[in-house]
Amino acid sequence: VIATSLPAIAQALGTNPLALKLAVTSYLLSLAIGIPASGWTADRFGTRNVFRAAIGVFVLGSIGCAASHSLEEFVFARIMQGMGGAMMTPVGRLIMLRSIDKQRLVHAMSLVTMPALIGPKKVDMPWKELERQGWIASAQCHEVRVAMPEPLRMDYAVALPRDRFRIAAENPQKREMVRQILAYHPHAQTLIIGMYVEQLRELAEELEVPLLTGSTRQSRRDELFTQFKAGAIRLLAVSKVANFAVDLPDASVAIQVSGTFGSRQEEAQRLGRILRPKPGENQAHFYTLVSQDTVEQDFALKRQLFLCEQGYEYEIHDIEQLRQKQLADESCPKLPFPTWRGSNE
Repeated sequence: VIATSLPAIAQALGTNPLALKLAVTSYLLSLAIGIPASGWTADRFGTRNVFRAAIGVFVLGSIGCAASHSLEEFVFARIMQGMGGAMMTPVGRLIMLRSIDKQRLVHAMSLVTMPALIGPKKVDMPWKELERQGWIASAQCHEVRVAMPEPLRMDYAVALPRDRFRIAAENPQKREMVRQILAYHPHAQTLIIGMYVEQLRELAEELEVPLLTGSTRQSRRDELFTQFKAGAIRLLAVSKVANFAVDLPDASVAIQVSGTFGSRQEEAQRLGRILRPKPGENQAHFYTLVSQDTVEQDFALKRQLFLCEQGYEYEIHDIEQLRQKQLADESCPKLPFPTWRGSNE
């Protein structure tokens, strides 16, 4: 827990940050020694007595950490914290197991865990400020509205509400739009992200690009990530597994073909996949493909709320309007999107 604070702690104690590894090691050793003895101690002296004592020892250790003026004092306080924590957590769970019915145990466990997740927000740094300082890439966000083919409109009209979303999300017209976007960024490292594996599989086969899903072996994932980072492959189709902990610093374009309803968190996570600083113009492009005049378009607005609060703007591209404009004016540039800027309102 203290790993992210080690430089500040080292500066306060007047020591080298590397020397503080002793504080981390001593805490872990205290846990390793104390946890096996916690069951016997609880049976010998009583669970409630041991639990109260463990809280007291942990609090004293925390106060000692705050009051430390040297590395030795800090390490000793961390040992006290470890001993208190070694008794507090397992004995606390033992009390719950002995006093709560099995039917209510899971609910009780969640209630006990909840206070540890509550705390004040230490800092709120807008993404655009990070962008201005050069910590993340500049991003252009696009919502591309694609019309559904006529045969699919009837299926959509008579479907149940939940089925309507999937029908709209798997709109086959999106495949052609993906091709146009890829042609618009011919040399960019690109991620094609979606929710429905079958949709991604069809896209991957059509475009002849590798596909990464939850069922992909870890060795295969590492192989694809290595090839993508090295530039051996430019395109990668990924499912929801790419929402978390994927390190692809050179990805500069993301095409979202489907998402989890109105999840603002997922929208931000997927944009985050391409926000690592880039050499050169440091520019990223995020495309969200939605079926026009469907529930997917409504959910897209909800998904975008967090990023709009962070200062991002979505350019709205109506593909049907572009086609009509090109038919009326042959001199219209043959770009995949119109040049006018839309609004989320």
